[in-house]
Amino acid sequence: MVDENIVRKVSVIFATDVVGYSKHMEADENQTIKSLRRCEEILLKLFSKYDGRLFNTGGDSFLAEFQSAVSAIECAAEFQQEVLNLNLSKETKERLEFRIGINMGDVVKEKDNLLGDGVNIAARLEALAQPNGITISKVIYDLVKSKTNFEFNDLGKQKVKQNEFHAYDIVLRKDQKRKLKTSSSQNFFKPVIAILGFISAVCIILIYITKFDLDTTTTQTVNIKKISDRPVVLIKPFKLASKGSDFDYIAEATTGHVNTTLSQYKRIFVLAGSTGIFATENNLTNEDIKENYNVSFVVEGTLQISGQRFRLSTIVTDLLINEAIASEIFEFSADELFNTQDEITNLLISKLNLNSGSQGGGQNRITENPEVYKLNSLAFGEMLLWTPAGASKAEKLWEKALKIEPNNNKLKMGIGWVLHQKVLLGLSENSKDDLLQALNIANTTLTEDPNYVLAMTLASTVNGLLGNYEEACSDLKRMTDLALGASDLAMVAYINQNCGEYKKSISSYERLFVTAPHYPAWVRYYYAYALIQDGQLDTAFNYSMEQKGLSHTYYGADEIFLLILTYLSEKKGKISEANRYFEEYTKMPNQLTGNYIMSDFSAAEIQDFPNEFTKTLKAYGLVE
Repeated sequence: MVDENIVRKVSVIFATDVVGYSKHMEADENQTIKSLRRCEEILLKLFSKYDGRLFNTGGDSFLAEFQSAVSAIECAAEFQQEVLNLNLSKETKERLEFRIGINMGDVVKEKDNLLGDGVNIAARLEALAQPNGITISKVIYDLVKSKTNFEFNDLGKQKVKQNEFHAYDIVLRKDQKRKLKTSSSQNFFKPVIAILGFISAVCIILIYITKFDLDTTTTQTVNIKKISDRPVVLIKPFKLASKGSDFDYIAEATTGHVNTTLSQYKRIFVLAGSTGIFATENNLTNEDIKENYNVSFVVEGTLQISGQRFRLSTIVTDLLINEAIASEIFEFSADELFNTQDEITNLLISKLNLNSGSQGGGQNRITENPEVYKLNSLAFGEMLLWTPAGASKAEKLWEKALKIEPNNNKLKMGIGWVLHQKVLLGLSENSKDDLLQALNIANTTLTEDPNYVLAMTLASTVNGLLGNYEEACSDLKRMTDLALGASDLAMVAYINQNCGEYKKSISSYERLFVTAPHYPAWVRYYYAYALIQDGQLDTAFNYSMEQKGLSHTYYGADEIFLLILTYLSEKKGKISEANRYFEEYTKMPNQLTGNYIMSDFSAAEIQDFPNEFTKTLKAYGLVE
């Protein structure tokens, strides 16, 4: 006979989960598992420190019991900081993020496990939390508000599934302060519909973004200086126009196919589906979404099913200009599923490739082979990270593509750019040999296509690195006239800067910001350099202040803007401000060297500014 005695008690429940775990696993399973093991090791150490007991785990999720609410939130805050420190390490290949929810309530003890609403609400709070954030219930807030120094943000009453509760965020950083509306009586749309919407929606986003390549008037109202270098996309759950169908599996099947592909790209960030559901459930306005999640694009739409025919209708809103800017309809039947998956995936690859600027606008495609096109796009995405790991991955991807098309000279250009990058990153065993090999690749490509801008800019940059300044600057006007795509514009701006044509460089950078507002942030601090070199010190200072604290994804960008502010404050005679900016720099994760900064100007003939810049900063403590 089963013992009917049920043991109940009141406990503090700590729930945490990895954000986007499946995408990490699809991108790099081995590195994800290694990172998760390291994070779990940190978590268990902190549980021991704060007297917490792990009672359940689902691989990438953890549930723990605490006797003290204060101990639970201090453990959570320290864990988020430890994970942040781990992610800042160059040795961390897959950077995991966690959400944490904490509640206190009645639970049922079942052997070593805990069950009941106390646990369920902690899990709902975890789903409500931001990446790298902590969300707590009101009962926890009431217990700890006067006993800790944390800042709390009142989210009001929230309803997630069948649970309604009053929630608070613990504000660990200023960018985590958000405003959410109170719960509504709306029902959740089916998650599979939100997933299906993702397929068509991202297509529209990428179609729209690429229109900026030629149309520079569309975004003149956008404050291009305050846009992140990685666009954030939120997919709202699609409305199901016709309820009841035997074909819901199509959403799941197609999502798996497309998500596997998209998860490999690092130039966009798609918020978790739960965020889209939460935004819809709580009637968040576009302004709320923009403020709370730093979203650039919101996608909404409707799925219609008629017999065995499917119609996906989508609309995309650009929150930067607060306008609906694109719509698209995809129609297919159940037996056309696999072909449609391939069509959507190839479209995504194509548009993402243009958005990342891996080839000039208006030029012929590098290849007609979808697999080669995909490999080329992925390689450019890795190279744009400007890290040793990115350079290595890019090289392997291009080598794989060249096995398929060994005589594709434009594809070989990728190897040329990697050789150039390895020299600048200090990874080359013989810098001169690698530069000469890159120059040979560029010149061979130009023999085939004299107007291929990326080949022209590679040849020019390499000549500058080799000290051949006359050759490096010999064809500036033609390069500038031909430049259309994002990478074309970026490299033409850079080369004009190296050749002392600062006003032309500034103009090209500003055109790039309109054409590709999310381009990697190296162009942003090079733009500030160009303003200084042109004597526009006040403009450079104001621009750097706007960039300060935007948390760019590009290595060293945030640190360099603080160094620029240090230098400009010194130039203005504001020594106390200069000291303050440099002190702020010393607390940043990436401590740069004078040699690293000088490498930014290694292809430039005129070295007056970089020499003065680094000399000034060394007086404040910049290391050699």
